[in-house]
Amino acid sequence: MNSGRTLTIATDGSSSNRPVSGWAWMAEDGSYRAGTVASSTILVAELQAIYEAIRTSAASSRLRILSDSKPALHLIDETLRIGVIRNRSGVRGAKDTALVLHRIAVQTARRQVRFEWVKGHSSNTLNDAADRLAFQARRCAQLGGDPARLGVIYDRIVSESLAHLAKKP
Repeated sequence: MNSGRTLTIATDGSSSNRPVSGWAWMAEDGSYRAGTVASSTILVAELQAIYEAIRTSAASSRLRILSDSKPALHLIDETLRIGVIRNRSGVRGAKDTALVLHRIAVQTARRQVRFEWVKGHSSNTLNDAADRLAFQARRCAQLGGDPARLGVIYDRIVSESLAHLAKKP
């Protein structure tokens, strides 16, 4: 594993029981990503956000992933601890969940990652930003908007969040 500094990243998913969900992550250094996944399951969106954070964040950093999804964190912990993705056939989104869990396991084998639960909608600046980014990605896809135009909205969310982080002691 590398010995670089630890980068804190918050992740979130946004779903409304339609065939597309939003996912997003934002790091304390201002980097972020947001997108959609073809699933109506919030668990899949949450896991996709975590996977994307690990996959696309700065490779030189150890990661501290903050998620407000206890079910997602439980599944990741279980998968990494026992080394097997348990069969959840019959559970909505089970195949998509298993695929993303496998991808997370592959990515975590390549770097040092610590997972932590954070209470959602509790004034955690990074988690609130990830929530807003994921919501915008989902709404744009569901309303047939132009994802290229989201950059301005995303940049505003990130700059507001960074300003808020800078004010904290």
